[in-house]
Amino acid sequence: MADDVPRRGPAAAVGRVVGGVRVLAAVLVVAALALVVGTRAGLLPPAWGAGVVGALPPALATPAQELLEPRRGDAARPAGAPEGAAPGASAGPSDAPGGPVAIGPDPAPASVAPPAVSPPGGPRPEGWPSRSAESAPGPLGSPPPVPATGGAHAFLETRPDGSPVAYDPCRPLHWVVNAVGAPSGADELVAEAVARIAAATGLRFVADGATDEPPAPARPSFQPERYGDRWAPVLVAWVTPDDASPLAGDVAGLGGSTAFGLDGGPLVWVTGQVQLDAPQLAEAWAGPGGRDLVLAVVTHELAHVVGLDHVDDPGQLMYAPTRAGVTDLADGDRAGLAALGTGPCAPEV
Repeated sequence: MADDVPRRGPAAAVGRVVGGVRVLAAVLVVAALALVVGTRAGLLPPAWGAGVVGALPPALATPAQELLEPRRGDAARPAGAPEGAAPGASAGPSDAPGGPVAIGPDPAPASVAPPAVSPPGGPRPEGWPSRSAESAPGPLGSPPPVPATGGAHAFLETRPDGSPVAYDPCRPLHWVVNAVGAPSGADELVAEAVARIAAATGLRFVADGATDEPPAPARPSFQPERYGDRWAPVLVAWVTPDDASPLAGDVAGLGGSTAFGLDGGPLVWVTGQVQLDAPQLAEAWAGPGGRDLVLAVVTHELAHVVGLDHVDDPGQLMYAPTRAGVTDLADGDRAGLAALGTGPCAPEV
């Protein structure tokens, strides 16, 4: 069928599996593996990851719980998934003595919405920006060779052929920062984490500077009044959570993206966000090796943004929770990120 119909794919997040389909409006996916593709149109909600930050060495902190927050429609909670968990989060300092930094599992809520149909050659689907003027005929970069040693990696969402849902490598991925309440040195640390992901994927990241946009579970993917006629940039926001926040308690970070696609074309991530618990991470930063731990949390959440899920291999940064001894991308992480940097060009999205 040749109709251009917004379509959505699966979203998998660490810790649980949730499937859903949704059209134009962006649904927040806190990481889900199961995929339910809409009949004619569907939107992939943002997949979020979670982590736990603990006091430095031996015991592992309890992984952050996962929360499904579908913007609209029904969201299925995977078997065994805890209730009341936060969408893709990194847990904060553990009460366990000697508890190390841990990055917990990410969940992903999904919702279903009626399809929005756009005939071939017709207008863009309602709620979408114009085609990007930044789209190039080929990828803007390429990932480095995959480490020969291999390692475990998993994807938040995959297509029917098994390839991961990814960002379009043929246009730059813009990002902004809301640094209100951020600890000193946070700008440089976030830029370093972005550089890690850019180098591992080959994706072209472009820093658009500061923003006053607050994070939101159902963040709009298209905000023309704030960002112009384009998909909203990836948002990295430092927040001071209250009791109702998904970052309340031990959760120290959240990360995920939203995907769109047209019927007959690839599903691609178009924007995402990372939420960081400023007080918890500032406290962790003040301890021995704290900067490396906070950098690991931010890198982990950004890896969720581009499409990596949690794994069961404790030697990988995407293990949930991540231990203090693993604060940089390992071979499995790099192999997964390399695959996420070779997605299809999707100028139609």
